[in-house]
Amino acid sequence: MKQTFTVLVYLKSSKTNSKGKAPICVRVTVNGKRSEISIKQFIEPERWNSVKQRLTGTSYRVKTINKSIELSINKINEIHNDLIQNNKLVTAKAITNKYLGRDELGKTLLEVFTYHNERMKSYIGKKYTKSTYVKYNTTYHHLLNFIKHEYNTDDVLLLELNHAFITSFEHFLTIKKQMSLNTTNKYLSHLKKVVNLAIQNEWLLRNPFSNFKTKNEDVEIERLTENEISLIANLGLTNPSHTRVRDIFVFCCFTGLSYIDIKNLKQNDITIGIKGANWIRKTRQKTGGSFRIKLFKITLDLLNKYRSDSQFAFPVSSNQNMNRILKKIGLIAGLDKELKMHMARHTFATYALTKNVSIETISQMLGHKSIKSTEIYAKVVDTKISDEMDVFSESIPKEISLLEVG
Repeated sequence: MKQTFTVLVYLKSSKTNSKGKAPICVRVTVNGKRSEISIKQFIEPERWNSVKQRLTGTSYRVKTINKSIELSINKINEIHNDLIQNNKLVTAKAITNKYLGRDELGKTLLEVFTYHNERMKSYIGKKYTKSTYVKYNTTYHHLLNFIKHEYNTDDVLLLELNHAFITSFEHFLTIKKQMSLNTTNKYLSHLKKVVNLAIQNEWLLRNPFSNFKTKNEDVEIERLTENEISLIANLGLTNPSHTRVRDIFVFCCFTGLSYIDIKNLKQNDITIGIKGANWIRKTRQKTGGSFRIKLFKITLDLLNKYRSDSQFAFPVSSNQNMNRILKKIGLIAGLDKELKMHMARHTFATYALTKNVSIETISQMLGHKSIKSTEIYAKVVDTKISDEMDVFSESIPKEISLLEVG
């Protein structure tokens, strides 16, 4: 992107003091964005030549002030060239900050992002999971690509962050990278967390997210009905690998385990709990949130079926291979939906809600850190009830009406 750069010296008549003199200001404009500074000189408005951008006259004072203007312009041009040569962010604000000697105090966005990610990395296994760290690292690289694309540089000053920067980054992710709104919002939430860190450390005084609001798109939750679960569970399969994948999938439908959690489920994660029942007690790989699930006959039978000398509860292959086989199983079962591993977790949540299990209990079993993450399943159930009631109401004969009272 070709950069535009201009310097304008003008008299700020709106700031005329009690002596009738106005300050001389310098306006720096880069790519249409302005920033101005005062050169600390006040003059009578009638002495100013707006075309030449200088004072008129030949007195010593006039020559001294005009010389001061020349020096200011030269300094600004030097700063501009220096920023370009050192591959730094070139903005109007960056130039005026450096002119005023403020640049030494300013941290950059990616500098703070690196600081955040390095601290997060040191807490892997304690406060954060590796997958969380990887996601923030991915956000860092998206930001780097965005800054290079939008500003033709490698970083931006925290002072440059504003509402326009946030909306431009959002546009870059959704349009340039063709991400969904929900995925875009996840990366924006990572950026917001780092911005909050900068504010807490007083590296940034104002919040660029203050007037920014995200909007999530409704995503259809893929799940199985009770009849579909029964159909798959009782499907006669001749291929041993198909049977194994089906059994693992059914186990997840009744426990809510995600692919990574079933893959890492170990024999010693099964413990004896209240009333002598068997429970899964584990920490979610994705979020680090703890969860516990009471096991019953179907899930215990499947665990016993695959019990072996291995430390792992089930022989789980790659997620890609599991989904490939599940797709075949769905076709064999005659389902009109494509089976995938993540459907099992969604099925567990929505099925449990229809069986009157409280949303608080489901949230705990899923290992959600916030009940807001679970409420999406309640919305799915409410939508299903609403749709079915619409069908029901349309089936009521028009002849049936309320009896008149009184």
